[in-house]
Amino acid sequence: TPETLETFCLVVKKQENQGLKKIAGKMLKELGSIQDGVGLVSSRNLTTDSKSPLTMFVRHMCEMLDAISDPDTERLPNDLTSANLIPYSIKDDLISTKGLSRYQKASKLLNEIERSLRNLNTPEILEKFCVVLKKQENPALKRMAGEMLKELGSIQDGVGLVSSRNLTSDLKSPLNIFVRH
Repeated sequence: TPETLETFCLVVKKQENQGLKKIAGKMLKELGSIQDGVGLVSSRNLTTDSKSPLTMFVRHMCEMLDAISDPDTERLPNDLTSANLIPYSIKDDLISTKGLSRYQKASKLLNEIERSLRNLNTPEILEKFCVVLKKQENPALKRMAGEMLKELGSIQDGVGLVSSRNLTSDLKSPLNIFVRH
């Protein structure tokens, strides 16, 4: 698929070999990918809205792949399953399959989150994902989660994360009472 080739090209561009980087760059141009500050984002599948949860996620995907490949993130599959972000079958596959590198496991995790975002593209999915990332030991994941939450317009309230889009101006509303405590 174009997405698979694009992901492959992104990985190749991080390698030392200049010849491979050049070829990957040419393939990305042919695919219609565009440079977007942090990473490469496919112009075919993303909305033009830079605040779209899917767009935000994909913009950070390469950096997240590297960070999730870190040994400090071994509990991430369990945390994502607990948050109902990946199915048990994916978690079990990642834990039980021998021979998968950490990078391959990270890629499977992120592909599943991306699939959910492509299907629903709701801020709630990305917010839940960011909450899980912020609980990890990896500083890069915490930073990226904070950046995405800020882009989404979410606020930290000391207890958890609450979307500022859902707050009402009524101070006696149940949601605002809950948030304050």
